[in-house]
Amino acid sequence: MSISSSSGIPNRRHWFALIGIALAVLALDQLTKTLVIERLALGESWSPIPAVADFFQITHSVNSGAAFSLFSGANTPLLLLALAMIVGILVVFRQTPPDRRLQIVAMAILLGGVMGNALDRIRYGTVIDFIHWQIPRVVSNVSNLADHAIVLSVILLFISQSRLPASHSSDTPSVDAHPDQTH
Repeated sequence: MSISSSSGIPNRRHWFALIGIALAVLALDQLTKTLVIERLALGESWSPIPAVADFFQITHSVNSGAAFSLFSGANTPLLLLALAMIVGILVVFRQTPPDRRLQIVAMAILLGGVMGNALDRIRYGTVIDFIHWQIPRVVSNVSNLADHAIVLSVILLFISQSRLPASHSSDTPSVDAHPDQTH
């Protein structure tokens, strides 16, 4: 088996980057959640920056659903979805050309975020949230580093796709790719 990147598939260095970044995201996510669990009772808040306490706090919260508590109580289906996403990320990564570094980093961050929330669902039966952003009387949301990693990865994936030449943005040739050919 060749480890050359000239074949158009990720080599060992790219796999190590994917796994290394994903594990770093996972470790940071789990460390912060452990600190919150150990130091704050469920529902308790802490204002690390008192001047912005009306807008940002650390609040120990749990969520058995998805973002914004959508599908609350659907822990098992969401865990299965996360496990499928992990497999999907690895399959897509395997087909990703090694010169698409931003896409590789984005997929690694995504993998780490998905693994972080999946691990919570396995360990606690729910996801641990603590990053509490709010606009009083308008919106309030509690999330975690894994959630933020997922959002960041989606933004990076959009950026990486927007930087591709039109000929690489789709595997499907356009209808007018060969206008002079008739069938």
